Amino acid sequence: MLVGVDDSVGAIYKALNRTNQLEDTVILFQLDHGTAEKSMLWEGGIRIPQFIHYPNGNLPDTYDGLVSTIDIGPSMLDIAGILNDPIDPDSLYEMDGKSWWDAVDSGAWNDRCLFFEIFDDRALRCGCDKYMLLSSDSRELKNAVWYGWSGFEADQTEALFDLCDGTGLYIDANPSRSSPEAVNIAAEQPDKIFTYSALMKCHLNKTGAREATTVAPLYDECRLDELKSEYDALISGCCQWTTERYLWVFPNLFYLCALWAYTL
Repeated sequence: MLVGVDDSVGAIYKALNRTNQLEDTVILFQLDHGTAEKSMLWEGGIRIPQFIHYPNGNLPDTYDGLVSTIDIGPSMLDIAGILNDPIDPDSLYEMDGKSWWDAVDSGAWNDRCLFFEIFDDRALRCGCDKYMLLSSDSRELKNAVWYGWSGFEADQTEALFDLCDGTGLYIDANPSRSSPEAVNIAAEQPDKIFTYSALMKCHLNKTGAREATTVAPLYDECRLDELKSEYDALISGCCQWTTERYLWVFPNLFYLCALWAYTL
């Protein structure tokens, strides 16, 4: 199979070069997961290398922003100049992803969050943080408990990982070192758990991922700054309410005041 793919890609490459079309052709190549974590929400199951060859595009050598396979369609249309129709903007199909064409050049999307789901388990990745919402029958949870990873219990419902391990840079898989996902820091970061739980609920509400619905799902991304704007009115008032009369009604609003100061 690998030999066949290699021969076929090589034949296409040579044909483009022979016909002087190679410089103006976008070649996108990405790997399958191919690890023990395939069909699971661990990094080995959802993070893959993607390579772009487009000489006339003047793309950087590497890009560390968060992109997804759902961005491929919008990106290719954007490069081709047909992402939007100025005469009839509603004539094109609305796609789930978005184009990374401008982002890779400007270094944007560092604050983007991506969402993932496998069966009844959910995960999101924001920068160095990765949050997981685990079901009672979660294979990821059973996997972590079996390996004896830190911070996991049999009835765990949430997990949080620092994929940069405090360095600010993504930690690549290394057999000589434990994965950052082997340490669940949810108990140490209740403020982040609260934030990412709200962000996950935003995503589930928009997409209808948990319940059958006749309403068309919305795939515009849930963002931290979007949630902040929704809570701003509550936050501005909560820090001024100091009587017990209001505290028992809105016990979490004081928590939100500190939450946004920390996360944003």
